[in-house]
Amino acid sequence: MVELVANIQFQDSKDSWVWNLTNNVNVDFSVKDMCEVIDGMVLPHGMVETRWNKLVSVKVNIFRWIVILNSLPTKDNLISRGIDAPSSLCPICMDQVENVNHLFLECTLAKALIQKLSRWCDIDLSKLNSANEMSLFLEAMH
Repeated sequence: MVELVANIQFQDSKDSWVWNLTNNVNVDFSVKDMCEVIDGMVLPHGMVETRWNKLVSVKVNIFRWIVILNSLPTKDNLISRGIDAPSSLCPICMDQVENVNHLFLECTLAKALIQKLSRWCDIDLSKLNSANEMSLFLEAMH
């Protein structure tokens, strides 16, 4: 340890918190910078960055984030993680594998809800192809 700290030179300055995980050395910490670093490590290349909607609760924002990362415990995800399930089929329609897109867009119940929501809000949600697209579309409406 003595060798590791032997070359450290201290500056005669006031102590402060600095953030050095970005390209800018010794900049003040910011939540925005932290989100960018986390997005760069966690998200697949080309995926939308973290966006928290201040108009909804933290629980809703976290749920949306789990959906975007495809980490919702659908039967498909549970089976892929080695958890034993008697079937991968959707328990509502028993027609297709239960994954995020099926749960929110393809299941007969989801389609009926989307149709009612579209009519109620006077918007067309039927052309959305993924749960992530739906999340981004609904966010853009704010």
